[in-house]
Amino acid sequence: MILIKKRLWEINKLRNENLENLSCKDIGNQALIYIKENFTNNELSLNHIAEELHISQPYLTKIIKEKTGTNFTDYLNKLRIEMSIKLLLDKKIYRTINEISYMVGYSSQHYFSRAFKNYMGVSPNQYRNK
Repeated sequence: MILIKKRLWEINKLRNENLENLSCKDIGNQALIYIKENFTNNELSLNHIAEELHISQPYLTKIIKEKTGTNFTDYLNKLRIEMSIKLLLDKKIYRTINEISYMVGYSSQHYFSRAFKNYMGVSPNQYRNK
């Protein structure tokens, strides 16, 4: 039992040393990769990402702002809207606005439509029918 605790302590120490050796740039890249890989999850949050990367939420906020020039919510919406545009214009498979909203990570069609219009200046239906 003591050997297991000692080994766990050593593993945690190594992990913490490795995290300390990462530069802001590395953490920033890791954060952006994580967001890009998980943006379709409607429960994705700044707090969740900070926990995954073992950094504080304010520090993550600062890193995202430095890397993207915008805040987390705006960056996340940008990724989601860009993917929704691809889905809206896909001629092979017609998807409803409701289906697309859930596919790109929004928890409601209403919020998706509002975010889309704020980002693109037109509603998803108007964009599709251009």
